Amino acid sequence: MKTLMTLAMVLSMSIASMANEGIVNVNAASNVKVKGKSFTLSLDESLGKVRVVISNPQGKKIHQQIYFLDENTNVPFNLSSLPDGTYKVEVSSLDKKNVVGKTKYDVNIANPAPISLPLMASYKALDDNKVKLSVVGLEISGLAVKIKNAKGVIIHKEFINENAGFHKIYNFQKLNTEGFTMELVDAKGRSKTLEL
Repeated sequence: MKTLMTLAMVLSMSIASMANEGIVNVNAASNVKVKGKSFTLSLDESLGKVRVVISNPQGKKIHQQIYFLDENTNVPFNLSSLPDGTYKVEVSSLDKKNVVGKTKYDVNIANPAPISLPLMASYKALDDNKVKLSVVGLEISGLAVKIKNAKGVIIHKEFINENAGFHKIYNFQKLNTEGFTMELVDAKGRSKTLEL
């Protein structure tokens, strides 16, 4: 009798495992990759028929679509016109036969950090004693200028209250400008050193 019960248990477990062989889990057969303010939803063909729902950070449904999958599919979504935040992507099975469950993904989108441009400044020697400084792209008024000689001693210092761009001519009467440097710092903290 004990052997018969053991045989019945093994047989029922074998039948149960054969019944579950064709089962696909939605979580294992889908994936999300985020890049900037867009993302790609990857869906395996084994899912068959699925519903995709996207909700905004407040929980309001903003997109819903049903997909009939006969091959592996990558679905791109562009959220660049939407505000920053964490959006919910829900993938649920509509195939009752061999796909089970649903899964949710958090998609955090944000504008990329603004690009910080360097301080744009250059100089041109007009003759042995004159140098023309050109600065462009100042977003905030103000530029600190320090001119140092070859020994690192400050020979001139000033603050120029200009924005956008300007030109200024410096006259070093009878000074040898070899080894001179011009240190510039704008109101945003960007700096540049020009070797004259």
